[in-house]
Amino acid sequence: MPETWNTISRTVEPVPEAQINIRGPQPAVDRFKRLCGGKRRTYFKPLERMMEVSEARFDQLIE
Repeated sequence: MPETWNTISRTVEPVPEAQINIRGPQPAVDRFKRLCGGKRRTYFKPLERMMEVSEARFDQLIE
């Protein structure tokens, strides 16, 4: 590892990873998978985007 990476890695704490299991009706799970697209990737990015949209809408409601 280059020395600059060593310096950076000591100053930034690693973010622990977690995993969740979502249970629901098959049509809803299939719909979520379709919304995520057909690419091979984790569902994290689409989930994060949906949470950001939801939080933004909630913030607008209380303002």
